[in-house]
Amino acid sequence: MKKPNPLRLVPKMKPQGRDKRQLERVPVHESVTVVDAMREMELGKMVNLHEEGFLLITNHEIKENSLFQLKFLFSEEIDGETEVGVGAECLWTLETDTGHQLWAGFHIMDLSEKGQLIITALKQRFPGS
Repeated sequence: MKKPNPLRLVPKMKPQGRDKRQLERVPVHESVTVVDAMREMELGKMVNLHEEGFLLITNHEIKENSLFQLKFLFSEEIDGETEVGVGAECLWTLETDTGHQLWAGFHIMDLSEKGQLIITALKQRFPGS
C-alpha cells in the first residue's frame, strides 16, 4: 500500500488556543529542508511559512519552547541563495495521525534583512495558495 505524502497532509486540529497568528501562512510547494545548524542535523521539511513563522514536519522529538539556530536549505536558488540562517523558537508540537512524525510550529526570532527578502521571495512563488 502506498504511504501518503506527509507534506500533503495538514493537521486536522490546530492546537487549542494557540492559533493567534495574524499573517497568512503560505503552503510551500517545493522542498525546503530545515537543518539544526548547531548539530548539523536535518530536522525535517517546511510545510508552510510566513514572515514570522513556519510549520515543520519532522521525525525527531522537538520540545516546545526550545530555541534553535536553523538553516533553510532550498531546492532551487532564491535571490541567488541556496540557504538562509534563522533563529527560531518551537512554540508547539502535535503528533501526526500515524504517530510516527510531529508537526512543529515555529516563531522566527532572528532573521537577517537578506533572509527577510528571501522569505518574501519564497512566499511569492506560491501566489493564491
